[in-house]
Amino acid sequence: MSEQGSETRTEVSIDDSSVYVAHDEDVDALKRRFEDAARNGPRFVAFRTAGGRRLDVLVTSQTRIVVTVHPRSSTDIAEAMASDLTDWDL
Repeated sequence: MSEQGSETRTEVSIDDSSVYVAHDEDVDALKRRFEDAARNGPRFVAFRTAGGRRLDVLVTSQTRIVVTVHPRSSTDIAEAMASDLTDWDL
């Protein structure tokens, strides 16, 4: 069912703000780091975004994090790069 050359992209929503994760980021390891920070006290979790930026997120037991894996076509790559951090109120 997958098209040749298609991949996935991973979106992380943290307290209702979303960013796409760098393609080479280990998503399972990132989820474990989120879990560990939520379980063992406030802690910054760092990862790279699809736009190449480093994002440090302070994760607490109250932080709401949703990880979504989307199918991705080559036309979506430019959109992911353009939307990198634009929804964040920093």
